Amino acid sequence: MRPSRRAKRSARLLTTCPTAPSLVSFSLGANDDGSPSRIEVADRLLQTLSDIQTDGSTVPPPMLAVERRFLKGAPMAVIVTWPADAPPVRFDGRIWIRIGPRCGIASAQDERILNEKRRHLDPHFETQPTFVIAVIRKAP
Repeated sequence: MRPSRRAKRSARLLTTCPTAPSLVSFSLGANDDGSPSRIEVADRLLQTLSDIQTDGSTVPPPMLAVERRFLKGAPMAVIVTWPADAPPVRFDGRIWIRIGPRCGIASAQDERILNEKRRHLDPHFETQPTFVIAVIRKAP
């Protein structure tokens, strides 16, 4: 079965979440009004959601946790993602960013800004410690 368009869009949104400044969580199994949608949350679904981390389409791989939780007595799949240490995050070779309430592909300028943010925290060469190893030989 091919993934639906909504599932692909959700996967893109999930991959942009590691660029967010804080924890982000999604829940599958609830309607927009918060009521349970009564979908089947089986182990196969949880494994498929967990495969997002290791399928190779997201570089660097996102750190995420997938759990089964219950809301109003109905099972839900909850996905929690942590922010990436080294943005930008690429999905299928493209960088997806949040532009207000929607997702979009980053322009060259957006990529440059994200790379500058990443390099901002890298220490300069001059400030890194130097380790010197001294070899002492005994006289014969």
